[in-house]
Amino acid sequence: MITVIVYGQKNPAFSRFLCKALSLAGRVGFIGEDKMSHCTRADFLLVEKETDLTVTGDRLFVVFGGRCGGTLRVGGQITAIVESSNEEALSMLRPISQMTVSCSMSAHDTISIASITEESAVVSLLREMTDINGRVIEPHDMTLRLSRKTDGYSLCAAYALLLLSGYEVTGEDVF
Repeated sequence: MITVIVYGQKNPAFSRFLCKALSLAGRVGFIGEDKMSHCTRADFLLVEKETDLTVTGDRLFVVFGGRCGGTLRVGGQITAIVESSNEEALSMLRPISQMTVSCSMSAHDTISIASITEESAVVSLLREMTDINGRVIEPHDMTLRLSRKTDGYSLCAAYALLLLSGYEVTGEDVF
């Protein structure tokens, strides 16, 4: 099972979007502050955490979902996904050398949005990444279909999670 921790200020719409995107690749269980959905043999477990996070183990992703307070302690290897304008998150990540995937609409990020409309978006992987199975993912552009208007960071974070978890996103997938 792959664990995804959504860390920072609670944002139910962001967590729902990530759950929906991850369901393209498998079954998703969810644990939030006030809600839990059990999924037998889940492929992914999405956990919401607002403050003070200690994580250990592998196959862990920490997705920064907004303002984050408290401390971040890491034992083991994680992959962090962060909006490049989230200075709080970036400050927390600097002292702990972990793989960080930056996302936004900038050409300086790992994943960015080249264009976006209400029906589709072109997402660009601008740097090589390696998924959890050791497969190298080369830079590329992918046109994604959208079921509703979506913000750029949510789409980039979901795309990063799917790629890094080993799922091969296609133009037929709907976000």
